[in-house]
Amino acid sequence: MDIYSFHPTAREFLGRSLARLDPLETEVSGSDVFLLPANATFTVPPTYGENEIPVFNGTAWEIVVDWRGTEYWLADGSHHIITDFGEERPAEALDAEPIEEPVLTQDDYEEAIQNLFEKTADSRRYEQGATAFATYVNSKDSEWAAEAQAFVDWRDTVWRYAYDQLNAVQAGDREQPSVEELLAELPEPNWPA
Repeated sequence: MDIYSFHPTAREFLGRSLARLDPLETEVSGSDVFLLPANATFTVPPTYGENEIPVFNGTAWEIVVDWRGTEYWLADGSHHIITDFGEERPAEALDAEPIEEPVLTQDDYEEAIQNLFEKTADSRRYEQGATAFATYVNSKDSEWAAEAQAFVDWRDTVWRYAYDQLNAVQAGDREQPSVEELLAELPEPNWPA
């Protein structure tokens, strides 16, 4: 006959073993009588699944959730480990530590916009950069002067738009966009034909 042991205080199922015969009671009764040690029962625990454990309530087994050892994080960044059976993971629990998005600063936007200017100048074959491109406004070559003027006009429009959006964010009139979102909103240059 099998016996089923449980923890002396938590009363969770620990395992199965073979019961020993009680020689005196077996002789007296004329049939097999088995010894039942402390913290054990002859009652078979029910089948249980992953993250469950049978707990003996004194007369019967109950199935209880068992997430012990499970780590989780909350949105506030706090780290938790479940240490007791019967404790559920909160519905809002995260499987990994939340990654804080870096706070974007005005410098991040300005750097991205300046990089856009540099790439645009380079794409028009002004490899000395945006500042050099803008100086061609005074060129004696009318084609270069017109192209440089279109670049300067576009640059000024972009900066005005960007700073207007910064003011709108600071005033609470719009959510702060990502750098990519702001770049996608910027007007295109209007190059001369």
